[in-house]
Amino acid sequence: MPLLEKAFAKLDQNYDRIVGGWGKEGLRTLTGMPVMNFWNDQYQPEYLIPIYKYFASKNYPMTAGCCTGGSVYGLVAGHAYTFLDIQELKDSTGSIQHTIAKLRNPWASELYTGPWKDSDPNWTDEWKKQVKLAEANDGAFWMPFDVFIKKYYNLGVSLYQPYKYHLKQLFASERQYRFEINNPVK
Repeated sequence: MPLLEKAFAKLDQNYDRIVGGWGKEGLRTLTGMPVMNFWNDQYQPEYLIPIYKYFASKNYPMTAGCCTGGSVYGLVAGHAYTFLDIQELKDSTGSIQHTIAKLRNPWASELYTGPWKDSDPNWTDEWKKQVKLAEANDGAFWMPFDVFIKKYYNLGVSLYQPYKYHLKQLFASERQYRFEINNPVK
């Protein structure tokens, strides 16, 4: 991610020109794909959970702007984070106990100090397995989804899909042409 950030800054001539921008602008410029923006305060969490889960399952690039109401739990106000995943922690009967969101600080340092941080005593061995928790200062962290909705004001999503295509050499003597374009959906 830092290399892409530098490339984006170079595209806009320097870092000063990208300060205070929107993550969705960077996604649109770097991927060339359509970008959607969701304002978290305009929807109920029950509505957003399946949508955000779908985007995460497709591995779409996503950014989230922080922080509504100022910094909290070590989150940096006016900073964009990468939204990586959403998981529902289930107990032994399969009942959903908690819904949590996984984010990443592009600075690659874990500053988050709130609920569900890596060292939080709420983590059970089973829940660690469910999310493949890596206890490392890698910038990635989990937080309650309801806290995400309250503190992050938006989610920008690039609807990126890799395109595959075949080229067929065409000859002027042929009257029929066949083009094959394949855009696989994961």
